[in-house]
Amino acid sequence: MKADVSVIIPAAGLSLRMGTDVRKPFIMIGEKPVFFYTLEKFYKLKRVKEIIFVVNKKDLSTVIEKWSNELKAYKVTKIIAGGKRRQDSVYKGLSQLDSDTRIVLIHDAVRPLVKSREIEEVIEKTDQKGAAILASPMKLTVKKVNSNLEIIKTVPR
Repeated sequence: MKADVSVIIPAAGLSLRMGTDVRKPFIMIGEKPVFFYTLEKFYKLKRVKEIIFVVNKKDLSTVIEKWSNELKAYKVTKIIAGGKRRQDSVYKGLSQLDSDTRIVLIHDAVRPLVKSREIEEVIEKTDQKGAAILASPMKLTVKKVNSNLEIIKTVPR
């Protein structure tokens, strides 16, 4: 099957609700930032030909300096600055797609728990129906814990 899927990975948000100095995409899990775990789910898929990584403009030079070589191995063909809102960042990503792209997937950089099989099913459904979405039930309550894993507050949603 021909590689005809482009992926836009928005990572330009401010992560204001997190209450930390580090934006969510750059939180380390083990020895790498969380966004690498998300990219792993997409770059291994045969039909994915390119990934557009959209980051906050404040992070652009750091991402390019620290990770551009490694990101190439993950099929990241472009690293670009996002916009003020998520839809602006997605629009900027759309403007960078290869002209022969048939299917576009959009997936947040900080959602690494998606399964490769789920992504493949979205691609299959898009082939059949023209469009598809993957969704899961929202968690109604989010709790913040301290280093001892004790609940210290409920995060407003």
